[in-house]
Amino acid sequence: MLQERRGGTLLVTINRPDRLNALSWALIADLAGVLEAAAGDDEVRATVITGAGRAFSAGGDVRDQRARASWSVVEKLEASGPLMDAVRTAWEFPKPLIAAVNGIAAGAGAGLAMLCDIRYASTEARFGFPFAKVGLGPDYGVSYTLPRIVGPGQAARLLYTARYIDAVESLRIGLVEEVVEPEHLLEAALGLATEIAAVAPFGVRLSKQALRRSASLDLGTALTTEITAQFLATQTADHLEGATAFAEKRPPRFRNR
Repeated sequence: MLQERRGGTLLVTINRPDRLNALSWALIADLAGVLEAAAGDDEVRATVITGAGRAFSAGGDVRDQRARASWSVVEKLEASGPLMDAVRTAWEFPKPLIAAVNGIAAGAGAGLAMLCDIRYASTEARFGFPFAKVGLGPDYGVSYTLPRIVGPGQAARLLYTARYIDAVESLRIGLVEEVVEPEHLLEAALGLATEIAAVAPFGVRLSKQALRRSASLDLGTALTTEITAQFLATQTADHLEGATAFAEKRPPRFRNR
């Protein structure tokens, strides 16, 4: 796992190009550790995840799976706790998480992309949820995230057929937010992260919390949650700075305070 700071953005690269960035349980745990550290780092305003080489991630690591082939169901369930914790860590990451999908994203790899807030894809990207082709159901939270992104009908179509879709179709159904040429993918994703990093971090965090919770709330609860957070935000130094800068017609200088 490679890490690089680009101003207020953390760029994380899954670095197993010889294995098409296949995801082992240990690698997912490492990614969760990176995100936990970034969550506590005030200098990190947004994080971009991409893959080295020609794949974002081709899915779960087959060698990793074979090593557990002789385990009983009980043993597998007991050992899967850290994996599920890692998936929750990615979903609950309090800062913007952007996937820069440079190539194939399949199975667990597609699941990882679905855990992100925003997905940018290169024209060479392909997404697949091929679980049913090998007699399996979805994992890595796909049954939860995918219908929230593309709707239940499209999610059902993708899961039931186990088909792969290209970047154009992914954009059409709302699986990704933007498609760009491969050589411009990181530039576009990092540009978006830089734009996010320029606004008040606390306001962004409140927005992410509200979006993450909205699917499970009724409108009345959502309104109460929003207004409570809004009143809290009015007490921050960044809100005062933003309001002052607006009145003075100058760029704000946010300090995450």
